[in-house]
Amino acid sequence: MIASGKTSRPSYVTRDRLGRWSVRPANRATSPQTAAAVRPGGLARLLTQTSAGCTMLARKQHLERVDLSRWMSVFSAQQERMRRLAVGGDSGFMAETAAVAISVPADEIVKEIESLGITHVINVPDTHQKSVLAVLARRTHPTLITACTEDEAIGINAGLYVGGKRPMLLIQNTGLLASINCIKGIAMDAGIPTFMLVGLFSRDVTRSPADDPKRVINRISPTLDTWDIPWYALERPDQIGVIAEAYQRSLDVHGPTVVLVGAPTS
Repeated sequence: MIASGKTSRPSYVTRDRLGRWSVRPANRATSPQTAAAVRPGGLARLLTQTSAGCTMLARKQHLERVDLSRWMSVFSAQQERMRRLAVGGDSGFMAETAAVAISVPADEIVKEIESLGITHVINVPDTHQKSVLAVLARRTHPTLITACTEDEAIGINAGLYVGGKRPMLLIQNTGLLASINCIKGIAMDAGIPTFMLVGLFSRDVTRSPADDPKRVINRISPTLDTWDIPWYALERPDQIGVIAEAYQRSLDVHGPTVVLVGAPTS
């Protein structure tokens, strides 16, 4: 604070939008937290503190990026190991742990879809079922449509059904949870058959969904039960028939049905 006599007003260092420093009288708009009192060396101390703060922030952001990168690396490794376990390709790990969910070949799923006369598969890209999407992308029938969101996919499904087609959805668990309101409004209230093949992305295939600690896994079936949405588990290749059962039920009840794909498809 600058004192120039008994009647002087305290002054503070401030910085304008162009980055220029100046000294001005204090007023009610001046905040002690954002302005430094002018003393001998006050401006230098302010600049030093600002620099130190920026350095600490930069270090914090760097550590956060490192932690995120490390977490993503570990998560990707775990996902790959779960995939290899599901398809029987990690014998060392299988010696210790048995898979609850076993990978279903993509060709078998696509063959089942074709046998049902499905004309369109509307998807929001699902890593869990990427092999199924790859097979569908190489074919001209059924038509593969990629939507931006699950809500959009549900609307496209409704339009195709009204137009006389036989569509279905291929999405993942996170998208299913995100689109509950749209499922309620279009599939349930409007009575539109909406069959969904839903991948349980990030599922630990050595545990049942109910025992998986991740909410995005263990809350899926309770959520569907709460909304009275029929669902079926596809945990191994010999359960492939649930696709036809679930699709037919969606036509019979004029509403949504779900098949939960337990392991990453192969």
